[in-house]
Amino acid sequence: MLKASNLVYVLEEKQVLFSEIKIRLIEYFPAVFTGFLLSIAFPEMNFSAIAWTALVPLMVSISTMDIKQAFFTGLAAGMSFFIFLIYWIVPTLDIYGQLPFYLSVPILCLLTFYLGLYTAIFAVGFKLLKKNSILMPFQAASLWVGLEYLRSFLFTGFPWGILGYSQYENLHIIQIADITGVYGVSFLIVMANAVLYMAWMTFFSSLKSGQYRKKYAKNPFRIKKTI
Repeated sequence: MLKASNLVYVLEEKQVLFSEIKIRLIEYFPAVFTGFLLSIAFPEMNFSAIAWTALVPLMVSISTMDIKQAFFTGLAAGMSFFIFLIYWIVPTLDIYGQLPFYLSVPILCLLTFYLGLYTAIFAVGFKLLKKNSILMPFQAASLWVGLEYLRSFLFTGFPWGILGYSQYENLHIIQIADITGVYGVSFLIVMANAVLYMAWMTFFSSLKSGQYRKKYAKNPFRIKKTI
């Protein structure tokens, strides 16, 4: 039988474990949410308009993280995006490749891990950008498009899920593809997401500073006391 002290120790360990799991779930939720939003911008859902805002949760979440956390958060976003988008690989391998389910699922996981690395690299690069620079949206879009281009040709290429393809029904937007190809459409989408991110962060930054001023407005000497 467990002694009372041992039982307390086990319960405390479980509580710490559950707390850690809860923290991780909260930490990675915006990334997974971004992956889900990106996936529904493509057929069969065809909510193409959501692509123009889908990256904002990821961008906001990694703004307070270090490089390592940003990498794994980007990886989570990329993997969730492609798992939702190319889930059909499992039944395809089963039906046409005669591979059993227990082999098809690991193949899908390995493929989504590889594809998620590109989003992870983007997250790290985005983390390193100067967020208050007017050039940031252009830099973020250039980084994303460069990685999409690399993914389309590296190791025979896997161009599935390029953001620009989500706008295939938006005839006014895709006219730019005559000059830039699909990557130009992706550039516009990511740039719009980055601009929205800047607006979001600026709004909440001003809101926070406004609350701070309101807090000390009635008693200006309170600031000196806290110092």
